[in-house]
Amino acid sequence: MKRKGKFCLAVMMAVCFTFTIVSTVQAAYSGTDIPAVSEIFANVDLTDAQDISNAPESPDTPVPDKPESPDTPGVPDKPDIPDTPDTPDTPDKPDEPDKPDEPEKPVYKEGWIKKGSNYYWQNSDGSIRTKQGLFTVGKDKYYITKGGSRLSKSFKKIKGQYYYFLGNGKMFMQNKFYTINGSRYYFYADGHIATGRTKIGKVYYYFDAKGKQVKNVKAIKIGKSYYSIDSKGVTAKMSDKKAECIFAAQRFIEKHSTSSQTNAQKFRSSFRYLLGYMRYSPNYFSTSADYKIIDKKDGIYELALYTFNAPNLRGNCHRFASCVAAMASVLGYKNPTVVTTTGDHSFVMIDGKYYDNMYHGLFGASSRPSYKVYKKTVF
Repeated sequence: MKRKGKFCLAVMMAVCFTFTIVSTVQAAYSGTDIPAVSEIFANVDLTDAQDISNAPESPDTPVPDKPESPDTPGVPDKPDIPDTPDTPDTPDKPDEPDKPDEPEKPVYKEGWIKKGSNYYWQNSDGSIRTKQGLFTVGKDKYYITKGGSRLSKSFKKIKGQYYYFLGNGKMFMQNKFYTINGSRYYFYADGHIATGRTKIGKVYYYFDAKGKQVKNVKAIKIGKSYYSIDSKGVTAKMSDKKAECIFAAQRFIEKHSTSSQTNAQKFRSSFRYLLGYMRYSPNYFSTSADYKIIDKKDGIYELALYTFNAPNLRGNCHRFASCVAAMASVLGYKNPTVVTTTGDHSFVMIDGKYYDNMYHGLFGASSRPSYKVYKKTVF
């Protein structure tokens, strides 16, 4: 290999040398006829040129022979794998038909819509709200009925308290009195209606179980106490004895008058019955002892109760006068007053008129015989 390499190198050098000489000669004879190559080389002295081809070769470096590797035992031939049968061509799927474009969903305005005479809440998807109960829209509250309609002009009891929904369906939510169908109610800011004895400002009022304000009641038991209620609905506490006297007078009037009569007629009927059927019993009820009762705080109520509850309406003039004052008060007469004289007698005055069991029974008389006052007691 080295010998061949050196030979190739010598040939290449010779070719380059020759090319250089030719180029020199062409430059020398530029513009004249170029002599033949043989002529050119005839004048060149090549005596000193070395014969590269005959140059002694450098001894080859001995390369030790590689030991022969032992023969690898032959691998047995693998059995021929049978040809895999050709997979049948899958038939082309038919083209799927184009899906029709989905229609655009309509957009609904959320709010109340009217159907017939009722209003319903329409959702943004066009459906109607059907969930029963309170429904809030902004700051307003409404009530959805079982059928989905909006409640209006109606009371509704919710979790033990009453509320009112106006004609537009909104819950009335103001801290104030409000009149509905002639009746007065008191509402709190959250909409619920006051019931029972309720303090509003500095005054106590009374409302029934459904919130209607109660007025003009002579005696009513609230909790464990008794109260009267005036024409403005204001309550005033009263003694148990006075309340019991009023209840007894009410029963007496109902028994001895008719529902078709006016209060004035009821008063006259009850007065005449008491006058005609009361058994005057000075020995049964000591008049001197009655003065001690009259001096007590609830004395006239105690005297009236004795007569209302006594067998056969037993009594005397002091007890008769106390019963008349109680009946007048129940029937709406203002400030009936029992006048007790120093002459062991009592009668009633109402608006300057006299009511007395004496003198054949004075009923609304404008005068009576003179007397001297021991005590006046307003029922």
